[in-house]
Amino acid sequence: MGNIKNIEILADIIKVEDLEWLESAADFHINHSHIILEVISVNNPDVNIKAEQQWNILEKYTDVDTLTERVRGLFEKVLTGYNLCVEAVPFGELNLDIVTMDWIRHKMTVHNTTVNDLSNATGIPSSKFVKWINNEATLSKTVKSMFYYLLSK
Repeated sequence: MGNIKNIEILADIIKVEDLEWLESAADFHINHSHIILEVISVNNPDVNIKAEQQWNILEKYTDVDTLTERVRGLFEKVLTGYNLCVEAVPFGELNLDIVTMDWIRHKMTVHNTTVNDLSNATGIPSSKFVKWINNEATLSKTVKSMFYYLLSK
């Protein structure tokens, strides 16, 4: 298990087979739509679920209504008799203009992050990071997104 954050909260109210089915279905949504699911709480009869769509390379996103509908369709199959409350968070366009070499260097300093840390986190060779940081390679939108994700926290 692990595709749905805090899914163990549901263990007392649904069968193990249903938990496994939810995890499998969540895997599909993660891989195809980059939708991250989280069980927030269960206050009988309310079950609170958060669904957040994240950036994907195809840049195809759903709106709040569609995201809510997908989550309801998934969870209502196993949560009969419960009031499903969905917090849908659609993808918000990242402002990648802020990701400059100065921003990257600053964030690395603030977070005490090294090129080796970035390499270990991503599997990308350190030499590639050095080229980006030294302006020897272009920062594409995908690369800026990666730096934003790694360093914006």
